[in-house]
Amino acid sequence: MAAIVLAPVSAREVMKCLECGLVQFLTATGIAAPCRRCRVPLIPAPEPVLAVAPPLPGPLTIADSIKGLRSSRKLSQRALAEKMGKPRTYISKVENSKATPTIQSLGRLARALDVSVGELLSQREQQRADAIRELIGDPFVAAILPSLPRLSELQRDGLLVQLRQMAERPRRMA
Repeated sequence: MAAIVLAPVSAREVMKCLECGLVQFLTATGIAAPCRRCRVPLIPAPEPVLAVAPPLPGPLTIADSIKGLRSSRKLSQRALAEKMGKPRTYISKVENSKATPTIQSLGRLARALDVSVGELLSQREQQRADAIRELIGDPFVAAILPSLPRLSELQRDGLLVQLRQMAERPRRMA
């Protein structure tokens, strides 16, 4: 007869049911099974959420701002450089973060792009607002948003944990 060897108690993770208070071990697969007493799902404490707004794809620099404005106005680097009275290579260096424009150059860039220096520097906030608008426009997020204020903090944490677990699981191929 074969013996079953369990991991030592110190190596096993313990979960406490938030509903009835029963303390029990996490299953061997690492997935929290429902509570043995009240059958409420055992959900581990979620990681704290630090960001409220969705993060941008990456840090927006003045180079990104200039390139975005230039592209949206359908200007080539050469055309922008001519408007500024600078060589095309200067625009290329600025857009590739190999050169940082001086305050005077920022003024010239802003005039050439028909924006104020403030608008030139505030493209990050505009992109963040656009990203939030796009996120809210997603049908799935739009369907969830009305329900969020009615959830308790515990329910929100549980939902977040479940979403993370679903995102980490490999997808099955049919």
